[in-house]
Amino acid sequence: MNINHCKVNIIARTPSMITNASLSLRKHRVFLNAFFFLLFAVEAHADIWGDFSYNVIDGTSVTITGYTGSGGEVSIPSRINGLPVTSIGDLAFASCDGLTGNLVIPEGITSIGWRAFSNCTGLDGTLTLPGTLKTIDAFAFDCCFRLTGNLGLPKGLTSINNGAFGLCRGFSGNLVIPEGVVSIGSDAFSLCIGLSGTLTLPGTLETIGEGAFSNCPFTGNVFIPAKLVSIGEGTFDRCNSMTGFTVHANNLAYSSAHGLLLSKDGKTVIKCPEGKTGSPVIPEGVTIIGDGAFYFCKKLTGNVLIPEGVMSIERYAFACCTGLSSLTFTGNAPASVGSYAFSYQANDFLVYFRRGAVGFSTPAWTPYSEEIPCQMIPNHAPRFRIIGNKTILAGQKITFEVIADDEDVGDALQYSATNP
Repeated sequence: MNINHCKVNIIARTPSMITNASLSLRKHRVFLNAFFFLLFAVEAHADIWGDFSYNVIDGTSVTITGYTGSGGEVSIPSRINGLPVTSIGDLAFASCDGLTGNLVIPEGITSIGWRAFSNCTGLDGTLTLPGTLKTIDAFAFDCCFRLTGNLGLPKGLTSINNGAFGLCRGFSGNLVIPEGVVSIGSDAFSLCIGLSGTLTLPGTLETIGEGAFSNCPFTGNVFIPAKLVSIGEGTFDRCNSMTGFTVHANNLAYSSAHGLLLSKDGKTVIKCPEGKTGSPVIPEGVTIIGDGAFYFCKKLTGNVLIPEGVMSIERYAFACCTGLSSLTFTGNAPASVGSYAFSYQANDFLVYFRRGAVGFSTPAWTPYSEEIPCQMIPNHAPRFRIIGNKTILAGQKITFEVIADDEDVGDALQYSATNP
């Protein structure tokens, strides 16, 4: 028997290490399974070839199961004793922090196992993946945060599993998920904070796990393909340079409007991209503003108009939207307001509601124990009528009267005018 001699460092990610507390309140990854696996990981019946231990599979191919070398830039063989190397096994190079430089996975390898290169913190060059690669297992390159350059994913890939590139913060540029990939696991690219280019998703993609792209500062618009029918909670949290979503018309689960990601029927706002600027437009027909839908959209400004049919605003929906000045409800207060839905707003943040609307109170509305200053406004905007000649020349004065509907006479009517 041969035991992998690489130093083992067990890492549990704490809230201080992960700056984005996902709105879904999903737990931070704690790798206790790695601890128990490593504690008893003894390679049964492994053979040795130079610095590598390996197993022969069905007499036709080889899986590398361990590395006992002194470190530096490793050269992974494509053949051992005349047989092709087709896979890198679970934990084969895990915590080999003495490895440095570039990492080249040779052609012929079709799978990279669970935590195969996890915590190889000394790798400080580029990563080259083979065109033959089909699957990248969970946490395969997790915490390889010094790998640099563009992450080129081969066209043959079909799946990228949980945490595969988590905390690989040195990768930069665009991220293109190639055609053929069907699933992307939870936290697969979480905290890859150097990916500041665009994100391209393939037409073959069907599922994305929770937090898969959280804390990746992708820019611009993301196109949601037709086959993608499951996007996990927190997938795009803290992607604070992303400006919009566009959904394929044939998608059966999602739709989009005004850059927002919506349910297929358009009744639920799922996500506003955190890089969106200005005042967002919530479409008519929306009844639910979902969990964290506008969370951390700090670049939004002005007022948000809440359509009359909105019945539920879920937890964290507008939390940390510090650039917004107000919300205006056109109907009654929603029947359900989740915890922290309006937390951490600007000090002068206000909620406006219409005369006759129910469920509000002044001077403060208290949804879920959060007091928010409220102010009633007229049901109809005042009308202006110019008196005299309606052709106004530069420098002339304008005389006009402000007309309010009878039902609004009791309101304190306010207006302002400027002459540019």
